[in-house]
Amino acid sequence: MEKKFSPCNSRHFQVSCKYSEAKFRSESRKGGDKDMTLDAMVQVTQAEQEARDQKAAVAAQARQKLEEARQAGEARVAEAVSQAKTQAAEMLAQAEARAAQRNETQAAADAAERAALRSQAEGRMAQAAAVIVGRIVKR
Repeated sequence: MEKKFSPCNSRHFQVSCKYSEAKFRSESRKGGDKDMTLDAMVQVTQAEQEARDQKAAVAAQARQKLEEARQAGEARVAEAVSQAKTQAAEMLAQAEARAAQRNETQAAADAAERAALRSQAEGRMAQAAAVIVGRIVKR
């Protein structure tokens, strides 16, 4: 937010207003034109009130913009969290699919190895039975 210069907001203006008010008071004591002094004081008071009103309006506008920025930031964070959760869920699903595929591949390999071992064992079964029978018969 760009801050614009306003003479009503400046310290110089406030000091100038107070100086003018004091000058008008001193002139009225000297016997100057009292109506002119009163009008000038009213103008100064109105200018000061306008400055306060402008300052309050600018402060309210700044608070509103700050709140809007906070809400926008929270919305961006919420969106980023949502995207991160979605991405994490997708990555988890992909990892589970890869793990399931590896399990299936490994299960198939294990089944093939078991079949080969069983086939070898069955082939040696006759020979083992003959050896056992031969030992029993020799005794």
